[in-house]
Amino acid sequence: MRHRQKAFTLVELLLVVIAVVILSSMVMLASGEAETSAKATKIVNTLSNLKMFAITWYNKNMNKFDKDGKFHSDGKLKNSGQTLQEYFSSNSGKEEIDKFLTGTYSIDYTKRDSYSIVTGKLEDGKIGWFACYYLENKNTKERDRIKKKLENKAKNNKGGTDKKYSYTLFQESSGKWQPYVDGEKVYLPILALDY
Repeated sequence: MRHRQKAFTLVELLLVVIAVVILSSMVMLASGEAETSAKATKIVNTLSNLKMFAITWYNKNMNKFDKDGKFHSDGKLKNSGQTLQEYFSSNSGKEEIDKFLTGTYSIDYTKRDSYSIVTGKLEDGKIGWFACYYLENKNTKERDRIKKKLENKAKNNKGGTDKKYSYTLFQESSGKWQPYVDGEKVYLPILALDY
């Protein structure tokens, strides 16, 4: 009596292949989401660290400002021809940030994938200091996913009741500051000073 060997049919093999493809694509999608979320979290954490640095730096360097802590009318630091952005993009400014923060960060307010400390006029007439990240644009899909994650973080982190610009991620749109939605640059408020 002959025993017939059981073998997979072509249809069964195709079903197995399809199942493997579906499962692997789901795993890749999940890992991509996790990576995107991690990048957005890293951006926000770095902005928070820059905020701590800037507040510490401001308290140690009051002499670089007018006696009441204001900028000069030309927006430049006292005894320096540099604006705040220019100073923190210079070698001496970067060295100060490196001493305070662990890790290596690209500090430049004009380049993508860079962090910076910038100033801007607020609606109430005060001058705001912001930690800024300029999103890189190499991978459009990934950048759009990071933008979405940052938007969600902005929605879930509304400003505190005591200080209008405490926690929320912002974007600048036509000279106005609003909670982050979709911009190429994302800002975390640091200080609000009278001009």
